[in-house]
Amino acid sequence: MQITPTIEKNNIKKVNPLRGWYWFNEGYRYFSQAKYTWILSLVIVVLIILISRFILPVLQIALIFIFPFIVAGLSLACADIEKGKKMSVEYLLKGFSSPNRMNIFRYGMLFLLMMIVAQLVSSIVLNSMGITQEMITSELSMLQKDQEQSFVTILNSKVLSTFFIATILSMLPIIMVNLFAPIIIVFSQLSAWQAIKASFVAGLKNLSAIIVYVLIYVVILFVVIQFFNLFADILFSILGENSTIASTLYLVTFFGFILSLLAVSYSSAYVAFKDIFLGENK
Repeated sequence: MQITPTIEKNNIKKVNPLRGWYWFNEGYRYFSQAKYTWILSLVIVVLIILISRFILPVLQIALIFIFPFIVAGLSLACADIEKGKKMSVEYLLKGFSSPNRMNIFRYGMLFLLMMIVAQLVSSIVLNSMGITQEMITSELSMLQKDQEQSFVTILNSKVLSTFFIATILSMLPIIMVNLFAPIIIVFSQLSAWQAIKASFVAGLKNLSAIIVYVLIYVVILFVVIQFFNLFADILFSILGENSTIASTLYLVTFFGFILSLLAVSYSSAYVAFKDIFLGENK
């Protein structure tokens, strides 16, 4: 299925900043039509990540190539949901059968290269400021022991604050590229490099809408974390501090919500893609 035969710089729309809210709201509508399938699909993805990390660490590199295919498959699911079709976990594999799958694979290679370059740039900048990897590792170790004061610790630490700022700035172009590139490729015949350029231009043109979109997630996450902290206090006060039932209820509900939010991020990215590249959303 191809819905974007040509995507050029001149065709990339600049939308109103408040469209960031529309993306999220419409993305939730896609999610709500098959919420349990979305969650089950992402549970499978999380299990793959855990297996690669703890059983076969070498597979972590392979995941960089796999994730664009997963994003492509979930985007195809959104397109079919629009047509009234039923979503299934099989959409996780749909990207692998895309006519443009070789460019999805090439995008994975380019994405890995971009991450390496970003890491090198960040390291060079930090080293030029006299901040070594050993200093960062030491500060992060201390941070883990002081989790309740983590934000204050970061602000008060020149090493950590500089490290996080350098990391965010070096990763920002990659985030802008990754936002739309896999979706562009699966719905077109564009090359990986053409999709990267189109996604980056779209990100620059619509930075204000993207900021609004990101802020919505930040606010929701903040509220959710506060709510679940209170929820945990109530649960453990009623069932006991060492209650297995309380721990299970907390983990299931908390991670269920996080997976739901993640699912909405995938579907809303598809909505944003249509809004910016196709101008189909009202």
